[in-house]
Amino acid sequence: MTENNAHKSQYKLASALDIVENSLFGMPDHPMTAVKDTEWAQSLEDVDIFIADRQVLFQYLESAPTSQVKSWLVGIINTRQMLAAVTGIPF
Repeated sequence: MTENNAHKSQYKLASALDIVENSLFGMPDHPMTAVKDTEWAQSLEDVDIFIADRQVLFQYLESAPTSQVKSWLVGIINTRQMLAAVTGIPF
């Protein structure tokens, strides 16, 4: 493995539950904190919200257990839409 590849393999995007776990120390009011032990949150863990299809994110949005989680997902969807508009990569 080259030095450049070794450097890349050390990093991965945080999952939604990783963000919650990290936020418990600095952001206890994160929307996912209240639902982190639910079946819904566990199923979201299987999805990479940063690359998931639009339909998948909207399915999670429709089934979100709280209005705070819905707002959090809307923020992710809006960010993905802005990135698509800027980069031209479909979302």
